[in-house]
Amino acid sequence: NYAGNYITTTRFAEDNKLSKSQAKEKLKQTLKAKSVAILEPDEEVLAHSDGMVMWLNEKTLLVNQYTDKAFRKLVLDELHASFPDVKIIEVPVEYGKNKKGEWEGFESACGVNLNSVLTFKNIYVPVFGMNHDAEAIKIIKQNTSKNVIEVEAKGVCPMGGSVRCLTWQL
Repeated sequence: NYAGNYITTTRFAEDNKLSKSQAKEKLKQTLKAKSVAILEPDEEVLAHSDGMVMWLNEKTLLVNQYTDKAFRKLVLDELHASFPDVKIIEVPVEYGKNKKGEWEGFESACGVNLNSVLTFKNIYVPVFGMNHDAEAIKIIKQNTSKNVIEVEAKGVCPMGGSVRCLTWQL
């Protein structure tokens, strides 16, 4: 979030043969991080956090509103414990609605609006022509002063990626 808070998934710990606490300490040391959250991934292939959460600013974090209650609690508990001073807002998400064109070995990213790109003035949010898109856009707009620009992403999302995946944010 450009203020020393970092989020990754347990894949980082697994790939580096570290416990979760060791992984947090390693990231804190290496990145000079203030806080680190390590989430269980919501999909196992890529296990990226950029489809799970999105920082709107230093003090506001959006997270997918998971329907699996146990998984939702796991994610929210880790985020609240790691970032006690951050406002965490859930955004509706729908998975698996567009399987047409899905690449073998990759899970569809269709329905994941948080895989967005932030610039100094704009947020480019993927939309999919799905029922929850309007509510997700509304929540994002209510919590930012940036321009929210909708990007039609239903042509690329079955391949497992979306707007943020197609860019390089620095």
